[in-house]
Amino acid sequence: MAERERETLPLPPALPRASSSSSRARATAVVRPGPDPLLVICRCFSFVTSLTAILCVAVNVLSAVRSFKDGSDVFDGIFRCYAVVIAFIVVVAETEWGFVIKFWKILEYWAGRGMLQIFNDESFP
Repeated sequence: MAERERETLPLPPALPRASSSSSRARATAVVRPGPDPLLVICRCFSFVTSLTAILCVAVNVLSAVRSFKDGSDVFDGIFRCYAVVIAFIVVVAETEWGFVIKFWKILEYWAGRGMLQIFNDESFP
């Protein structure tokens, strides 16, 4: 059933065809399956998530700088620094850098990334 669903393409005309008397070289069709639509959608969501996490890093850095400049709420500035670190880890996890994934195997699984997102969401009061 899967063979019927695959699209077969003929050989390009520039390639020489084997003669009918030659049994060792036969022209075969090239099978090129398309990308899985679900994986394409998941990759798009991962891209949007990493862009959002970059925005979180920028907003939290600005907020932390403002908190430390005024000196009124140092605890909020420390909390924002924590949020910057967590958001940066989210960016790295969503872009799937091999160096980081090699050391943090838990980020390969959706449950691990989900827990990271929960920590990231908790960093916004």
